[in-house]
Amino acid sequence: MGREQVKLHSKQAVPVSPELVRLLNGNVASAYFYRQLQFYANLQDGWFEKSSTDLERDLGISRYQQRRIRESLEKMGIIETQSIRGGTKPAIRFRILINYCRP
Repeated sequence: MGREQVKLHSKQAVPVSPELVRLLNGNVASAYFYRQLQFYANLQDGWFEKSSTDLERDLGISRYQQRRIRESLEKMGIIETQSIRGGTKPAIRFRILINYCRP
């Protein structure tokens, strides 16, 4: 019986540094989530919108984990969010308040 190969590919893969993980209290999922928000923010100016469904598809992080991460990042003063209801699907507006980047 041969080995099965699964091809994994992401068009939007973003690097996560150990320094960022440490800044976010050792939480790798928070660092990954934050870096993806930075990616989206670089495509927009200021606020941008994403649904939990879109984030789950892009990151593989459940909406419950997303909520915990968002609350943690907001409490730390790193991001700001607003809930948007209505339209075809509920979404969340994001804005990065502290932009951690590598020198």
